[in-house]
Amino acid sequence: MITLDLDIMFTVMELQALEGYREDLLSMMRTCHALRSGGVKYLLDKEVTLSDNRKILSFACFMLARPKERFPFLRRSLCIECHMDRFSDVAGGALVQVLQRISHLRHLALLNTGAILASNLLLADAIASLTCLESLEMIIGVGHRLGPLSNTTFSEHVIKFMHAKLTSAALRLSRHGDLPSDGSHIDEVILLLSHSASTLRSLECDYFSPHASSVVYPRMRELTIRLQEPHIVPYVAAFPNLTRLVVRGPTTAIDDVGLSSELFALREVNLHGLEEGGERWTHLDYVSGRLEYLYVLALDTRVKTLFIDASFLWNDWTIALLPDVLADTRPTHLEMRVSSQVFKAGRSFLGGFQQSSAAQLVEVLDLDIEVELVGDDPVWDEFFTRLITCVQALARLRAIYLQLDVRCQLHHHTTRHGARAGTSQGELCSLERALSHWDGSRFIGEVKQMFPEMERIFIQVSAFKLRELELLNVDLCEDPSAMR
Repeated sequence: MITLDLDIMFTVMELQALEGYREDLLSMMRTCHALRSGGVKYLLDKEVTLSDNRKILSFACFMLARPKERFPFLRRSLCIECHMDRFSDVAGGALVQVLQRISHLRHLALLNTGAILASNLLLADAIASLTCLESLEMIIGVGHRLGPLSNTTFSEHVIKFMHAKLTSAALRLSRHGDLPSDGSHIDEVILLLSHSASTLRSLECDYFSPHASSVVYPRMRELTIRLQEPHIVPYVAAFPNLTRLVVRGPTTAIDDVGLSSELFALREVNLHGLEEGGERWTHLDYVSGRLEYLYVLALDTRVKTLFIDASFLWNDWTIALLPDVLADTRPTHLEMRVSSQVFKAGRSFLGGFQQSSAAQLVEVLDLDIEVELVGDDPVWDEFFTRLITCVQALARLRAIYLQLDVRCQLHHHTTRHGARAGTSQGELCSLERALSHWDGSRFIGEVKQMFPEMERIFIQVSAFKLRELELLNVDLCEDPSAMR
């Protein structure tokens, strides 16, 4: 009998386990004794996904046939996803038997948790009793027409009575857009996770109310929130050593008020709360969110990298929030995503930088501008002149990264001499022709005069060439040597 080297075996399995070839690997394992035991270990150490009754029953039979050998191999990730009202009674019972024997699993994902837990009343306790988990992901469906999915009781039970000391948790409510909101949310997420207060490092949560609590999570570093209420104070108190904050929307409160003066009132709530509580984050490595949300949170903390999504803004009033956000965060690395409408609102966009003394702290600027072109080719010299005018208040700027995402119908024109160098076709699209006439050297010279400390400039234009169905990327200008 020929004995295969383990490296060769695992190379074969690595290739065969690629998407589309998983069944081939299973067939090989059935017919090749040498691959059988090694293949079991290999497959179970990948993410295992169970999404219907058949897969659950098949997996349960396989695992329970040799539980002492196989359950220790189930280490990395188990994902249970339910696309129906609930699993069958038989499948629900099989899931309970599997979960009760798990001993080494590090990550568990429950997608559509309400439907999964409704399959068997013992499932909530079986999941909560897992002591080996490091990471838990739960998506809790609400507002669905099928079954009691708006009831979050079982989901709260799993979170609250979890035996494991988690290092990361992602807890999200999935709302169905064709139905009115039923107001479902889970209260007191900080208290629900208190069993992991000494270990939790990363938390993502949607539609959870952050009630004030005495529980402190000293190791928490990364927080991603979709705010049910625009209150930041409970998070500041519970996560004093946070380094990364991502704010997602929309939030109910901000959506209700729209782009109106109520934003000022919501901001005042946080300003007074932080002042009265006497607690605030002194430094954050990264903060990301829409301009309106960052304005409401009134962070008042020094931020190393700030990402502002202003692509949804469309008038002078909302663009005027920028100076306050810059003053709150005082970033050294500023990333912004803006639409061409915002960028073309020259006076407002320009004023956003000029009116903020914090703009002078910015050393790196990373702009992603969506440009909508209508009619004739753009005059790029004028475009880039406006750009420099907008950011001239950034006196300490030493690096500019500019990404232009062009949205337009790209017309093609055949060149006189056939195909241009590096292409197989004898035509240039209108965008390429316009860019080929742009004087990048003159632009670099102007930037150097305005920003003497400049170390790097990188400009890229991306557009979709509709005729060829391909993405056009043009590295328009790159100067990493500071033009020294």
